[in-house]
Amino acid sequence: MTTYDVEDFLSGSGARSAKFPTIGTTVKGIIESAVVEQQRDIETGLPKTWDDGNPMMQLVVTLDTDERESGEDDGKRRLFVKGQMRAAVVDALKAAGVKAIEVGGTLAVKYSGNGTAKKAAWTAPKQYVAQYKAPIAASVTVDELL
Repeated sequence: MTTYDVEDFLSGSGARSAKFPTIGTTVKGIIESAVVEQQRDIETGLPKTWDDGNPMMQLVVTLDTDERESGEDDGKRRLFVKGQMRAAVVDALKAAGVKAIEVGGTLAVKYSGNGTAKKAAWTAPKQYVAQYKAPIAASVTVDELL
């Protein structure tokens, strides 16, 4: 089952996906929403499952960022938190002394390098580092992160 923000659904638009084109790229902002949903196959759009039939899940975090690509860009970016990015966010939560992210908190994710490809024909996986500040601490400034 997929979850949608009501305003995004009614307006026919949603936040843009965060992009990490080069090592060092950082996406940071105030958390507007965070939902757990099933991953989808990028080619077919069908829900992804593990070999045993259980759904492959991901955390979708919408951030209010300072990024703007055009005049109509509101700066909202979606992070699809799974795999190595999930590990980086978990580490950031541990470092912040919390168990979960909260709306109003601040999250920064940085593409820090490449891992090792598991097979010769595969692309090396992206590696990330993340930092999180709870909502009360986040109200100070977003610029302090990464």
